[in-house]
Amino acid sequence: MDRAVIVQAGPGTGKTLTLTNRISNLINQRLAKPEEITAVTFTRKAAGEIRERLGRLISPKDAARCWTGTFHQLGTRILDVFSVRCLFDPKYSVISEDGY
Repeated sequence: MDRAVIVQAGPGTGKTLTLTNRISNLINQRLAKPEEITAVTFTRKAAGEIRERLGRLISPKDAARCWTGTFHQLGTRILDVFSVRCLFDPKYSVISEDGY
């Protein structure tokens, strides 16, 4: 499995269950390594719930190797990767139009 999946549905419909089961199946069937998994959500609460559930479905060590976070956290992580590779100053700051 080498393609992205989008789970879009209303509140309480099982999105988190669907994602965590899919991720655990990919890892348990050795179709993906934990570090190859990126699960992106809109809220920190949802990201935390995915991490917590994954920890119960696969080993806590493997769950920690999966990256789960918000869209903003993903953006920051991408910036971190590029700064480590010396593509720009690693002491960067993210600011808004207001300068904060």
